Amino acid sequence: MWRAVALLPAMMLGVATQAQQWQMTEFMISGWGAPTDEATAQAFVDAGFDTVMCKVEGLELCRTHGLKGILFDATPEFAARHQGDEAIWGYYVQDEPKAEEFAQAGERLAAFQAADPTHPGYVNLMAWMDLGQYFATVKPWFLSYDYYQWWWGPQNHFGRLAAHRQAALEAGVPLICWVEANADKRYEWGEAGAGYLPDNAAI
Repeated sequence: MWRAVALLPAMMLGVATQAQQWQMTEFMISGWGAPTDEATAQAFVDAGFDTVMCKVEGLELCRTHGLKGILFDATPEFAARHQGDEAIWGYYVQDEPKAEEFAQAGERLAAFQAADPTHPGYVNLMAWMDLGQYFATVKPWFLSYDYYQWWWGPQNHFGRLAAHRQAALEAGVPLICWVEANADKRYEWGEAGAGYLPDNAAI
């Protein structure tokens, strides 16, 4: 499956729990990828990104260029040692969990957030998941979901955005929406790799 390359956030300040010290205080502009050297790190900065998805080994490169990292391979033990680290945005837990995976995702998320209440664990959803079940089971500090226009068309974007915005408001958490900005293949509903989308073609 291809990866989204741009992140457009809709942000509301969350209500912190007693243990939670993290709050989302600025827009997160990110992409599914990370710099590999000084030149690519500067390219992320020049393009307006402030957050990248990276491994722990890339954290110092992020720090040098003023980027924040969502760390793919951190552990709760690592998180406990890095409370308050300004180069860390958060800790990757899971992408697009199915409903039957919510309980496990919630356990992993809780372990990170107990170890480091200054940074959130990161779970991202597909846009049709049961949000009531998700919040009750996973207990995230923000709501993040994917908008894949290649699957359901741009006309459905605002309805899904409104539903997720309302769920985030009711939970008192920030909302993040991943938007597919570029893809090498067009994916029809339920049919992976259905062919290439010609440039500028209507969808």
